[in-house]
This record gives sequence, C-alpha cells and structure tokens, in this order.
Amino acid sequence: MPAVRVLLVNDLPPGPGSGVEVHLERLVRGLEAAGDTVELFAGEVLHEGIAKVLDVWDPRARRAVAARAERFHADVVHHHNVVRELSASVVGVPRGTRSVVTVHDHRLLGAADTSGFVSRARAAKGTFDRAVVRRRANDVVAVSEPLAHALRAAGFRRVHVVPPFVDPVANRGAPPDRCTRIVAAGRL
Repeated sequence: MPAVRVLLVNDLPPGPGSGVEVHLERLVRGLEAAGDTVELFAGEVLHEGIAKVLDVWDPRARRAVAARAERFHADVVHHHNVVRELSASVVGVPRGTRSVVTVHDHRLLGAADTSGFVSRARAAKGTFDRAVVRRRANDVVAVSEPLAHALRAAGFRRVHVVPPFVDPVANRGAPPDRCTRIVAAGRL
C-alpha cells in the first residue's frame, strides 16, 4: 500500500490529557511507523469569552485548516474532537481531499451535560454539527460498536469501527499472575 499524507486535526495537541489526545499521539506514531507522512493541526485555535460563539462556525479556523492541508498536500484530513473549539466548519476542507471524522464520544449525537438554556443551545449546535458532518465527511469512524450503532441511527453513512488501541511500547511486559484488585474509572 502506498504511503499516505495525513493531516490530523484536533482541538487540543496530542499527548497527556484526555483520552483523545493520548489516542492522537499513538495514532501519529502508528501512522509514521507504517510509512505515512503526518502533519498536525491541533491546539492552534482557542475560543474564549465572546469568541465562544465561533464554536458554532469559525471561518478563520476553516481557512487555516484548508490552507494547511493544501500546503501539506494532504491525501486525507482526519478530524477528531473538532466540534468543541474549531467547529464543524473545518470538516470537508479543502474540497477534493478525503475527509474522515473519528467520533470519540456522544457529543456529536447531542449528549447534554448541562441543563436549562445552555443545554438547549448545545442541543441546537449538536443538530447543526450533525448535519454538517453528515454532509461533508466521506467516512466516520466510531471507537466502539455501540457508538457506531448510535451514529448510524442518527443518519450517518459509511460508519466504521476502530477501537482505541493499546500502545505496545508502553505496555510491554507480562500481565501479573494474580490480580487481587481491579480498578475501573468511567463516566456513567
């Protein structure tokens, strides 16, 4: 398979932090190890104060991602958590370049995490984001089968499942023979 030029786009830079940023760091290493060329557009746009309205649609971020993809000669623009800071405006640019969106959580599906006016505003933004991503993404990747099912039910086509992967370098060594305690953390 020939090498691919991949522009990875995310709200925050890869590295320690949330699961998406850790996943992104591993993805960069994996793509490069496979012989692909990777460029990042991550952590370069932050909306604060009144500029938070640009979370809905940010033409400046859209132009910046398009320009980076064109300079880099990207074969694929692979988006991750873009609906938080960059906005759905960055999906599908530049025209003619394959656009993939990996969905790591239920935010794109309209999951509310507050109540009242803020919740209604986020629900309206979620409806808008879904419409943009459905229309502009060539493919959608879900990190689990239940998430893929929910995306398909919400009208997304070409949904693929690629679960988060374990970093083989960081996880060398055999598992313990005995385990007396198990700890799990999650969001209910």
